[in-house]
Amino acid sequence: MRQSVHAAAATASPSQDQATEPRAVALHAPDQIVFVPLDSSEVRRVATATGETFAAWQQYWNGLALDERDALTDPAWLAGHLAGQLAVSPPDAFVMIVLANGEPHTIAPVTHRGGGRLRHSHGYPSQSWSVAEGHQEAALNALFRSRIGDSRVRSLHLGRIEEDHPLRVTEGAVSSPVSFRSLIQFPDGYEALLKSMSPSARKGVRRLGRRLGANHDVEMDAVTAGVEMESAFNRYLQVDDRSWKRNDGSVLRSDVAQREALRTSMRHCARNGRSVAHFLRVDGQDVAAQLCVVIDNELHLVKTSYDEDWANFGVGKLLLAETIRVWCAENDVPAVNMVTGLPWHLQWEPRQITTHALWLFSPGLRGLAARCLDMPRREQAKALVRRTGMEPLARRLLRPEAE
Repeated sequence: MRQSVHAAAATASPSQDQATEPRAVALHAPDQIVFVPLDSSEVRRVATATGETFAAWQQYWNGLALDERDALTDPAWLAGHLAGQLAVSPPDAFVMIVLANGEPHTIAPVTHRGGGRLRHSHGYPSQSWSVAEGHQEAALNALFRSRIGDSRVRSLHLGRIEEDHPLRVTEGAVSSPVSFRSLIQFPDGYEALLKSMSPSARKGVRRLGRRLGANHDVEMDAVTAGVEMESAFNRYLQVDDRSWKRNDGSVLRSDVAQREALRTSMRHCARNGRSVAHFLRVDGQDVAAQLCVVIDNELHLVKTSYDEDWANFGVGKLLLAETIRVWCAENDVPAVNMVTGLPWHLQWEPRQITTHALWLFSPGLRGLAARCLDMPRREQAKALVRRTGMEPLARRLLRPEAE
């Protein structure tokens, strides 16, 4: 199988694309949290000052990304995600800035669901709102002292955090497993990975390439050049339009907010060579595609799709095999993070990382009331609250005038 690579350097203006030297940010205990509306003039001014990037805020993220336990997520990815949301952001979208000794400690996108109820919103890949070990109590004290609009923050819902997240062990936190992520690891290379698989799975993967290559010209195309990432993204959309997703309306093109946030994030990460689009081409036509970003020496498969007309040839699995065999080997990347956990991942013998939904509540009676009213899918608990007559008291405690 041939491989072609597009890896020219990005050619945008220096003000946008030259790497910013990380600042030395001391990660002290958080002491203040402020919320800035995503569609506010201040955010728009920062976001549009250099075209469409968060270049001014990028300095903060570069300084924060000193320790993966302390940084929210990859700076370029999050900056692109927020920038992409600007055109389609709902009126309740905010940027939460956590300050420590007057310096930004964490920057996180959140949605205000009214009455001081917050939900952390993010795009993959993300570690949700990370808090350094030992700083959990200070972070939560700052959170529940802060106000958003007319309301004091009463609850925060975090989605898809990992089991060892320090906030899971804080007093009063409520978490429940929701899914898992598959991490395919191959520190000893592709052949060692194949040997770790079951004989039937190993033979199946090898047979895919031989079967398709017997009668067709097969090529893997890797695009990493920032100047070509826009066209690569559009190529992905075209493959996705021909996928099984068209039958249930879940093609990426139909979700404007997700599509534009992902488009911008891929472009941001391409500027320092960390995003890549992979395509499997058969007889000159794209039949499978991946949108990926490299973070912490793992290749995150943010989006994958394939042409349904070629499904019987296993083109999606073949592209993943070639990604591991060729691209990861050439770039010294020893793991592929599948971002989600699906049954077909199991043939690769992945490490399965459980993810949890987490709810945090303000202390005292107000937090107890929020716990009764804010957690979704707790109908039995809510019914008990109603039967015992506590619902009116809970709602009274959470009114803005009662704060």
